[in-house]
Amino acid sequence: MRIEILIILFTFNILGHKDEIKFENPNFERIVLSKYPEIDLNSNERIEVTR
Repeated sequence: MRIEILIILFTFNILGHKDEIKFENPNFERIVLSKYPEIDLNSNERIEVTR
């Protein structure tokens, strides 16, 4: 399950050419980060891709 979420997040990043994923519902991002804190790569409570 964890790898599936990471694949989805990185796919969105590649298709959107953005460093940060924007969510329609900000609560969704918090829920995902609370369940999978390891995807917060730079510990800023946002789902981003660091380069």
